[in-house]
Amino acid sequence: MRETVGFFEAKGKKRLKDDDRDRVWYRDFSTPEGEEAFATLLTPSALGAEGARWDTFRNCALNEILGFYGLAYWYTWQVTILASGRSG
Repeated sequence: MRETVGFFEAKGKKRLKDDDRDRVWYRDFSTPEGEEAFATLLTPSALGAEGARWDTFRNCALNEILGFYGLAYWYTWQVTILASGRSG
């Protein structure tokens, strides 16, 4: 979670607001590293790599972080959760 907050803080409030207003695609959020983080948070421990586990508490914490920094980021996360639940 700290890395995620650091990612957004490094971008800065102005850029986050400008990107939102300009509808900039959040390519920097949709990276292999981001996908790995999602996989770690959304994969049951029996099926994932070390540290992977579905943990509703952690998922809710990330919901709050992403919702705070930008609804487009939160939306991406929510769609990923829905897809994960659907495939199980």
